[in-house]
Amino acid sequence: MGKRLKKAKRADIKKNISETFELPGEVVLNMPLISLRGREEAVIENYRGIIEYSPDRIRINTTAGIFRLTGENLFIKCLDADNIVVAGKIISAEFL
Repeated sequence: MGKRLKKAKRADIKKNISETFELPGEVVLNMPLISLRGREEAVIENYRGIIEYSPDRIRINTTAGIFRLTGENLFIKCLDADNIVVAGKIISAEFL
């Protein structure tokens, strides 16, 4: 059995466990949890890394895909191993 198939089966098992026991996907599946606080702040939990960082665009790698914030005067307010907080004037937030 190939690595991809084994990984897909593990993901299916984790998803089934999450659904059966009604556990949050961000905990069991390491899915990102994204919270927007108005247009001024975004909190991204369970991110994988920062791909692009500029005052008008920030791209963040997550298990669900690349998450892009665009706006004005964007900056990273807080950064740790599990969470990133982006502040500034957020114009759009989207997955690519």
